[in-house]
Amino acid sequence: MAAPEFTKEIGESVKQHEAAYSLTTGKAFMLWYAMVGLGLDEDAALEAVSYDGGNDKGLDFFYVDDEHERILLAQGKFHARGVYKGNEGEFLKLIHTVDWLRNGQVR
Repeated sequence: MAAPEFTKEIGESVKQHEAAYSLTTGKAFMLWYAMVGLGLDEDAALEAVSYDGGNDKGLDFFYVDDEHERILLAQGKFHARGVYKGNEGEFLKLIHTVDWLRNGQVR
């Protein structure tokens, strides 16, 4: 499948998830990725993208993978053209979130 076709297919899935679950584009993309890329079932994927609010540290995805003994964190960005260039602030925010979790400051 050519890249533009693949990007269009992802975009259609993201739009369906946005409408079906009232999600932002970033969270809808992370829902798509959780199910397609990580193989999570719909319930687990929805839980993983449900973290939101004033103290969410910008996370769009938080999943505890007991089987592989890891925690997956992500901030989802999706653009219909398939092009996105993150900025340093977004990256640093994610890195500092890992520090925040490591220090046990989660309430």
